[in-house]
Amino acid sequence: MTHLRNWFWSAEWGVEPVRYLAAIWRELEMEQKEEILSSILAGPGGDEVRGYSEQRTFILLNAISKVADPDEIESVEDRFEALRETFSGLPDWQVEGFTSWLSSGGQGPSVEEPRCEDELIDLIRDHSADEYPFREWTGGLERYIKDNPNCIENVLRRLSGEGLLTNPVVADVLYAMNEISRDHWLEFAVLQEFVDRLPRPGRRYVASALATLLRSLVKAGDADEQAVEELFEFCYSVGAEVEFDPGTEPYQEAVNHPLGRLTGSLFERISPLELDVDTQLPDWAKRAIAKLLGDSPGQGAVISVLALHIAFLHAIEPAFAQTLLWMFDWEQQKRARVAWSSFLFRPSWHRTLFDDFRSDFEKSVNLASASLSEDCQKTLGELLAEASAVEGLITHEDTVPLMRECGPLVLEGLARQLERRLELMNKGDRDGFWRKKLKPWFTACWPKRVVSTDVSHSLATLCAYLDEEFSDAVNWLKDEIGPVMYPSRALGRLVDGGYASKANEQLAILLERLSHDGMGFPHEPWSKFLDALEREFPDLPETKKLRERYLRARSS
Repeated sequence: MTHLRNWFWSAEWGVEPVRYLAAIWRELEMEQKEEILSSILAGPGGDEVRGYSEQRTFILLNAISKVADPDEIESVEDRFEALRETFSGLPDWQVEGFTSWLSSGGQGPSVEEPRCEDELIDLIRDHSADEYPFREWTGGLERYIKDNPNCIENVLRRLSGEGLLTNPVVADVLYAMNEISRDHWLEFAVLQEFVDRLPRPGRRYVASALATLLRSLVKAGDADEQAVEELFEFCYSVGAEVEFDPGTEPYQEAVNHPLGRLTGSLFERISPLELDVDTQLPDWAKRAIAKLLGDSPGQGAVISVLALHIAFLHAIEPAFAQTLLWMFDWEQQKRARVAWSSFLFRPSWHRTLFDDFRSDFEKSVNLASASLSEDCQKTLGELLAEASAVEGLITHEDTVPLMRECGPLVLEGLARQLERRLELMNKGDRDGFWRKKLKPWFTACWPKRVVSTDVSHSLATLCAYLDEEFSDAVNWLKDEIGPVMYPSRALGRLVDGGYASKANEQLAILLERLSHDGMGFPHEPWSKFLDALEREFPDLPETKKLRERYLRARSS
């Protein structure tokens, strides 16, 4: 047991061995338990770790006492009591708080497993007041149903008769159903009977569990359409009444809403990774989407999930997808914010989709600063950069008013995307891309105004990716580049490009624009750049300013 002892006391593993031993304790033989405890109680040796060791042993015994079998309790408690005095001065949060923390770490059940229906009912009754979903009996119920799949209806009837039929209980039964063969699923009509008896507050738990069943049914692919539609109608009837609050991240809220889950389940059978020319959305799915988009408190969750999948829908069913683009119309700002926030959460688009909702996209760029999150605004800028790169998709004339009206975060996203485009190009193609594409675009479209440090950093890094056109790019963009606190990308790229050994006047200009008195000047690579500039261009004003800032920073 030396290896176990060393593992348990290893500082590298922290408290994970405690969690693990508490989790497997029920599965061990008494002889194994005695051997483990004896080995652990021996400690790692050395007075320097004794206090830590005693605390850790105490924590383990405290945890094990919660899961030990009745015939073990006396043995465990003897050891537990023997250590209690040692820890009389230990803060309460270290002693009592650990057990609840341990329970969140995934160890085995802290209540006895039910062996029959009576014990299961007793277990649920004893813990009926526990807060959902943090109930100690949940795992026991799910495991019991998996082992006894034919018991579901009888268990629900008994719970109903004793007044224990609650939304959380029914939700857990449904989640357990999802883990067993469909041959043992309760008939939907029977399920409906029990769900109708439930109080309306809290039914979102049941609705979410039903959506999980539908996802499994759709994904399996072997259920007939009637069964799928029957379960869909059942799910919708329960979930449509649940209010949707989009919050600051609509898609994250939508996937946890019953109708959001229900909408997502419709796409389980048609994976974007398996698209072919014959892929189509089933008629039942189209009918389901039409119903989901009806007027209900949960409609926003449906819009959110559909917006995320709109490029996929447009690829396989263009005509049908066009009937959904009203979701992106800014005439209804609250609805459009949900749709655009979700679309931009994981954006996917193609030319025909862009053509179809182009006007709404342009409005998004103009309205973004007031309506969308910071991340969404930056993503809009990235999409604008991508669209500008597609030949004939969006002209310079179209881009100018967008660039003039968009917020600074949109510009940050756009500049970062232009930098990435150069980064991903072959080295030999970058100079030509600057001459033929980027320089004309900057000349025609870029707004002349003070920009953020993020934009400055991206534009400086863009210049650093160039070789023969480096000087030209710096001359064109120098007025748009300002101080950056930590210009790590730009400096790293300049080093990789060999500019420490081939310094020129534009390098001095670029570095002087990036630097300022309050920034840090790490010795590398600044010293190399300065040495090269002072050797080649000692009289440049930018070189002198850089040296003064560098010396002040290094001496402070």
